Amino acid sequence: MRLQKSIRSTVKYTYMRYRSAHDNLHKNTPGFSEAAQALGHDNIFQGYIPGTLTVEGIAQAEALRDTLRDISLDAVVSSDLKRCVDTARIAVEGRNLPWEKMVLLREIDWGSWTGLAIKEVDLRHFPADVETEAMLYERAGRFVDYLKERYDGKQVLAVGHGLINRAVQAHIQGVTLEHLRSVPKMNNAELRRFKLT
Repeated sequence: MRLQKSIRSTVKYTYMRYRSAHDNLHKNTPGFSEAAQALGHDNIFQGYIPGTLTVEGIAQAEALRDTLRDISLDAVVSSDLKRCVDTARIAVEGRNLPWEKMVLLREIDWGSWTGLAIKEVDLRHFPADVETEAMLYERAGRFVDYLKERYDGKQVLAVGHGLINRAVQAHIQGVTLEHLRSVPKMNNAELRRFKLT
């Protein structure tokens, strides 16, 4: 899981979850079923849908920008999905920081369930094209290893999504896949800080 190095790396890692997005809330996203459109936040398998920040989401990102002003940063890494890119852009506005947009930080891939309402699917039978929890956990481990290798000695802000952030935190804290769900999910306006060694 961790890179073997002759000198232990240290990365100061601050991460946040993207802010409220219209595709979590709204009813006119192409491809959404009628039942999914009628439901609110967290009742839809959003996954790889790019997303557009709501007015509330923009305000949350602006408030976070003010909080981050007191935190020294060397770089930004984020999911390449629009809702995360927009959040990160607002959060580091006015700073000239190197910024990587990464597939590794995307939310879990719900495959053919993307855009469907949770109540529309049979949760006992996942389709073959859905990314499993084990696959997500493995991807999070690759991200942590990449951070240690690429950003040794740096302070990095990462902007991701709820489930991938949980898996990343699990790796940082040594939580196994079997206990992944013991890591608290992040709220939309939450910031967490860790030191990777």
